[in-house]
Amino acid sequence: MFCTKCGMRLGTSDKFCAKCGSRVDRETVPAGQSSVQTAAALEAEKSAKIKPFPDGGISPAEKDSSGSAVPADEKRVHNAPDRSTNRQGQAPVQLVKGDAPGKKTSPELAYADLFTGISGDASETKEGKTGETGPAAHIQHDDVTHRESAVQTKQEANHVIGSNAMAEPQQMEEKRTVPVPAELKQSTKASQKTAPAPGSFNPQEMELLAVFAGENSKYYVNNWSKPYSMNWAAFLLTIFWMGYRKLMAPMFITAGTFILAGLIIAATGLYWLVIPAVPLFMAASGFIGNRLYFHQAKEKIDKIQAVHGTWEEKRRLLAAAGGTSPGGVFIVFGVMFGYLFISAILFSVL
Repeated sequence: MFCTKCGMRLGTSDKFCAKCGSRVDRETVPAGQSSVQTAAALEAEKSAKIKPFPDGGISPAEKDSSGSAVPADEKRVHNAPDRSTNRQGQAPVQLVKGDAPGKKTSPELAYADLFTGISGDASETKEGKTGETGPAAHIQHDDVTHRESAVQTKQEANHVIGSNAMAEPQQMEEKRTVPVPAELKQSTKASQKTAPAPGSFNPQEMELLAVFAGENSKYYVNNWSKPYSMNWAAFLLTIFWMGYRKLMAPMFITAGTFILAGLIIAATGLYWLVIPAVPLFMAASGFIGNRLYFHQAKEKIDKIQAVHGTWEEKRRLLAAAGGTSPGGVFIVFGVMFGYLFISAILFSVL
């Protein structure tokens, strides 16, 4: 089959003409007998125009630079018309060696040679024996190059993804196994030893609490580190213990509650309520006594810490604010005598 535009012979699987780049229409009727006859006539006319020369019938143009004769197949290339530019105005086509010497050429190939300047089958072009290039060849070459670059890019991307996937576990493992300096380990161990446990105090707080508690400070500091503890002195002495430890506000509140409850019982005549009320009152005082004392100690320490001064001055102020006070016990006795006096008057009047 031949191209309908340039006359180049086409293969059975070609979709584009290698010479002019035209699309091959398989439904187009191939060249008939008239085209073959025309090609034969042109070949005969071409051979008739060749004139003999004195030196054996070979023209100077048919000799190479060394003086040797040019083969007959290349003779056709020199005598062929200049078809380096196709109809679409595309780039010129380079013509190279033709058929081997002595190879027979059919009229169809001779007709094609007039336009292409080459002879032989399509296998020579595929093997690289010809240098002919055209739009179709460029299209096929660009397609192959694009596919190869796409495959190479995909392989590189897969390689990068695979390397990153392998590097992530390694980086995580390196993070897990990062060596810790010896100095950092020692400082961590020291901080663990000196840091107070939950519910305990650091050395500075412990010293200040002991200064505030005064007498029997070890007992109170140990019990203050617990959420709740039983103070038997507060259980047995109730408001007298509060006055002795300078818990004046809790002492007055507790005494007022006790006096009010006694008045209600006396007014209602429900004297049997005294039997369960007194033990409950004593148990509550012993159970919350240490917590009340601890909150007062923290409040006093915070106020004194805010005052500017030396450490010894702060210790002296804290010792004066805390500790014990026999005067608080006398205050409690005064409150109790006052309550009894008021109660006697009320009962005598009522």
